Amino acid sequence: MPLDITFAVCATRQDVVNAVNVLRESPYVVIDCEGKQLGMEDGALSLICVGTAFAQFIFLFDVVALTRYDLQPLLNFLGSKVMKVVWDGRMDYIELWSTYNVSIGKNVCDLQVAEVLSRSSFRAERDDERLSRLATSFGPQVWKNPLQFAGIHRVVGLQQCLEENGYKGLVGKDPEVTMMHRQNDTKMWLARPLPWKLLRYAAADIYLIALLYEDFSAKGWLPLGTKFFGRCNRYVTMHEQFGRIRKETGCFRSGPFIPFGILSGGELKNCWKTTCNTCGRNMSLFAFETDGQGSRRRVCRLCWLLAEKFSVSCDSRWVQISISL
Repeated sequence: MPLDITFAVCATRQDVVNAVNVLRESPYVVIDCEGKQLGMEDGALSLICVGTAFAQFIFLFDVVALTRYDLQPLLNFLGSKVMKVVWDGRMDYIELWSTYNVSIGKNVCDLQVAEVLSRSSFRAERDDERLSRLATSFGPQVWKNPLQFAGIHRVVGLQQCLEENGYKGLVGKDPEVTMMHRQNDTKMWLARPLPWKLLRYAAADIYLIALLYEDFSAKGWLPLGTKFFGRCNRYVTMHEQFGRIRKETGCFRSGPFIPFGILSGGELKNCWKTTCNTCGRNMSLFAFETDGQGSRRRVCRLCWLLAEKFSVSCDSRWVQISISL
């Protein structure tokens, strides 16, 4: 954990105005949100955390203390074309979209997407290494039927990414707060006043994301162009149509996987004509198991695998393949 993180808590409209004036001068901003069960149906925002390049300035916007009117300068800024750097922005997107109808999908750089892309483009990761990552979630089934896992990528968390990129023992997330998140004990984010430990944890996440952005940039892992931004946009906005995640369908809509249609084929939108009856996303036929006789499952391969893993029922029927271009 870095020792010299400084940050400012914004709890008045004037605080917000002053902070946004600083953020506007930065070539990009780093965004991360904290709160109770972010993205879930009973979720609630506590802090919108935004930092400048190199985390030189970090602002924690207290949304419990601030009205929408107070926050409007920030919301307008976040919805603009400024480049926004995030680490797995899916839940942050749901919260900002559901609560304030603000989209951060424009010009967004999701470092989790960049990390996955770097495996094949820069690190020459073999397919058996990709499958090994998946085996940590699905076990021996991965090796018994590897074709079932074609096109599925398991992501890593921020802490693991820091360790894999040479920062082990140097910086990291607070283990006590991290365990709280793993146990879904996040309601304390709504308490006021917020404990210093939580404020520092929130600011540290901005610092760590900014650190990885500069690290990735130095390694050439950030192909900041239309195609890359399109992939990041599809990733962070993947829940926009459906909104908050219900607990009974949570395993299908959140988790450590980049689903089909995010990294490849997204630009060919006329191929996104097949809908999964479980996650509701439109994907190419590649995402579905077929029987070789003109039929496919009603659910995509990833949802089928997750249903088996968590012993959750889903639509197991087959349907005649219909290709519409």
